Amino acid sequence: MEANMKSILEEIYFGRRGDFEKIVVDERYEKADEKYSKIYNELVTGLNDSQRQILDKLVDATAGLEIAIGCSHFKEGFKIGVLVAVETFG
Repeated sequence: MEANMKSILEEIYFGRRGDFEKIVVDERYEKADEKYSKIYNELVTGLNDSQRQILDKLVDATAGLEIAIGCSHFKEGFKIGVLVAVETFG
């Protein structure tokens, strides 16, 4: 792959390729999102401005970690799927 070409798997993962608007989140995600929002709101109400800024930086850093690991897992799962397809039809 050329140095200036991007990974197609990353392009798909980050929504630059494919139609991700058709993906529907399941009940587990909705429950986890509600729980996260509730805990975040409880925590943030007791913080001063400086502490809120630190918390927001932590939340952003955590999101960055989740994106990185999610992308790695997506790519690995995709590769395994292709290998299964090759073995099945090859």
